[in-house]
Amino acid sequence: MFYNKDLFEEVGLDPENPPKTFSELVDAAEKLSEATDYGFTMATIGWFFEQLLANSEALYLDNDNGRDGNATESLVNSEEGYKIFEGKASAFS
Repeated sequence: MFYNKDLFEEVGLDPENPPKTFSELVDAAEKLSEATDYGFTMATIGWFFEQLLANSEALYLDNDNGRDGNATESLVNSEEGYKIFEGKASAFS
């Protein structure tokens, strides 16, 4: 993870102790958002999102991610998928 130590200091975060969990990252991002437009960003590569779904024990595709038959539908708009984009998913705990 890359982060701006000066901005961490500016909002009262310890620049030598960056977030270690997703929930800590969400907390830091909320504080950082007070000083800048975006407190956190990541590349929007499907693999990252897929891993967040997996860590939330959710599926990326139907048919058990294609294990039980050809995958025919993406599940990124599932309840857990929405929670990820809202920073409320179980992957962030």
